[in-house]
Amino acid sequence: MKAGYKQTEFGIIPENWEIVLLETLLAQPIQNGIFNDPRLKGYGYKLINVINLYGQTPIDTAGLEYLSASKTEVDRFKVNHGDVFFTRSSITPDGIAQCNIYDKKLEEVILFDCHIIRVVINQKKINPFYFYRYCSGNTARKYMVANAKTTTMTTIDQSVIAKLPVLLPSTLAEQTAI
Repeated sequence: MKAGYKQTEFGIIPENWEIVLLETLLAQPIQNGIFNDPRLKGYGYKLINVINLYGQTPIDTAGLEYLSASKTEVDRFKVNHGDVFFTRSSITPDGIAQCNIYDKKLEEVILFDCHIIRVVINQKKINPFYFYRYCSGNTARKYMVANAKTTTMTTIDQSVIAKLPVLLPSTLAEQTAI
């Protein structure tokens, strides 16, 4: 093995990289979004839905639908720059935990749907765009699919996502470069 590298369960990685559980990188608890009540659609605040995770990256907010919400709900489900989202369920296992990232620093209030899981990472420990790319790659995808539950649909819950092993480069600068 080349000097400066080590063997791990994920293969050979630089010696100064770590493998940590996602739960150690969180800025706040992982959460599901707001209930998308059909009676409250059409006005209020823009809403990120499951379908929006499969489109353009970062999430395109131009064509989002609207949902009415209380101040308490807005405070709880407001989307922020760097939030990473995962689908909670899918008809097929390969559709589970598809992710996307929100990349706007606007004053506009945008909420996220209950069929989506939000991860807010500690940006002093990990770059959210590195984290998004990591979660889109083979290592994280294999973990998510292998740990999802399948009955009539495939689902994944917050506790599984929290236990995701993350390959963590030692500096934010290195993460940003990646």
